[in-house]
Amino acid sequence: MEHQVTVPPAEFTRTTLDRHAGVGLRAISARRHRPMATSQVLARSAGPASESQDERDAAAAAVPPTGPAPVAVGGDGGAASEAAGRYSLLLTREPEHVAAAQRLRHEVFAGEQGALPAPDDAVAVAAAAEGRDADAFDAHCDHLVVREDATGAIVGTYRMLTPEGARAAGGLYSDTEFDLSALDGLRDEIVEVGRSCVHRDHRHGVVLSLVWAGILRYMVLTGRRWVVGCASVPLTGEGAMPGGVWSLVASKHLAPAARRVRPWREAPIAGHDPEAPGARKAARAGLPPLLWGYLRLGAEIGGVPALDPDFGVADLFILLDHTAIDPRWRRYLAGEGG
Repeated sequence: MEHQVTVPPAEFTRTTLDRHAGVGLRAISARRHRPMATSQVLARSAGPASESQDERDAAAAAVPPTGPAPVAVGGDGGAASEAAGRYSLLLTREPEHVAAAQRLRHEVFAGEQGALPAPDDAVAVAAAAEGRDADAFDAHCDHLVVREDATGAIVGTYRMLTPEGARAAGGLYSDTEFDLSALDGLRDEIVEVGRSCVHRDHRHGVVLSLVWAGILRYMVLTGRRWVVGCASVPLTGEGAMPGGVWSLVASKHLAPAARRVRPWREAPIAGHDPEAPGARKAARAGLPPLLWGYLRLGAEIGGVPALDPDFGVADLFILLDHTAIDPRWRRYLAGEGG
């Protein structure tokens, strides 16, 4: 493998704890999160010029976006040129970085996918008029942004909402779509991830694996256990979640009853005959590849999907215990090879 994700020492940690020593990243403190004042470089990656399609596909399958829609991976990997092939992953609250991330989100969600701001969300409506995707949660999140070092452009983004941020925001974004009361006992161990997207010219495994390496690093930095969020599935022409996709995820990946959640607005599920010839193959083909990657990491589905009319998708609530991720993915994402 030609590219490598490197994770520099964290500048705002003090001690190590044995329970973090086996996560595939350097053992660091589990001290609780505090608001950031500046940007922090979490990781760097060499360019994708010599990366094979198999490597891109493997990385894409390993990275679970939980934003309003799946991140697409183009057939040619969308590889950037060799001259623009090195990236840095920043953890930031800097206004200029957040604004750039919001412009990227608008370009992808509104420009490519046709998403509209909720008409009753004044923050979102005002931001859309300025060419940004934003909501009231952004101010309480840390933002992971991927910077193309040759140009300084922000080409990927993810946002992270800690328990402290969620309390300040009045809850999680997922609370607006689901009744999460079953998870009340876990809220102090939850980081919500969301609003993920990558610029169309940079949708290859290097950027995607870099983002997920950053998410793992962030979870260790904050000392939290659970990654949660809303994973989106495009609706059928009839406005329903594809029945085959639901059948596939519900058959093996539902959370135990103690961690089940209920949507405030349940998405309809299209009819599906799992015994029909070729049904499973068709269902697998309809599963967003990055949702599939999320499930391969061991994520649970919290229950039936919620309807997100603003983005025209069905949202599945995802729970992932990051401490239980297969070590081979940790090694890969930490740049240690297979």
